Amino acid sequence: MRRSLVFMILAIVVVATALPALASGDKFTFNDVVLPDGQVGEIEAGVKLLKNKPDKVTCSYFTDDYGESLGYYFDFHEPAPTDADAVLDICLAEFDERHT
Repeated sequence: MRRSLVFMILAIVVVATALPALASGDKFTFNDVVLPDGQVGEIEAGVKLLKNKPDKVTCSYFTDDYGESLGYYFDFHEPAPTDADAVLDICLAEFDERHT
């Protein structure tokens, strides 16, 4: 019983330390951006670099000062950009494709 408990704890530690190696990413916040519909808003974006899968880009759109959600965009990009300007370009280009 004690041996299996030690083994289970060891397995959990190994898995927990291996998970961050499977994916890495960055988060970006863009304030007071002129959105493609002409209004000024905020964008929160994330890039997740995945091993053995296409990289993922997400963009969340808000009215100015986060007053209201305008929806979100999510898609795979290979390779996904890690530069803030390139991420903003994707979020602006895909604004009309967002889910509300």
